[in-house]
Amino acid sequence: FEFNKKWRGLQGEEPRWRHCVSALNDPYDPILGYGLGRLYVEKYFNSTQKEDVEKIAKSIRDALGAVIQNNTWMDNHTKEEANKKTPKAWFLK
Repeated sequence: FEFNKKWRGLQGEEPRWRHCVSALNDPYDPILGYGLGRLYVEKYFNSTQKEDVEKIAKSIRDALGAVIQNNTWMDNHTKEEANKKTPKAWFLK
């Protein structure tokens, strides 16, 4: 509890159910993160909407690549390394 108190600014112990729901929706949890969002998408999004979101995600990746190339504070080596990572950026499906 002490860790979560500091990490999440809790005033007191939260109910177990709230802790579990928070864990499911925690983007920093590599195992459970975004679990609730995924269930929501599976239930309420159709394939056309998912395709639209994937197009938006691709646009974001492309824009990130442009920002990396056009910035003035990175040296060329750092830009090259960042560009290797950009295509690996992914969004949950």
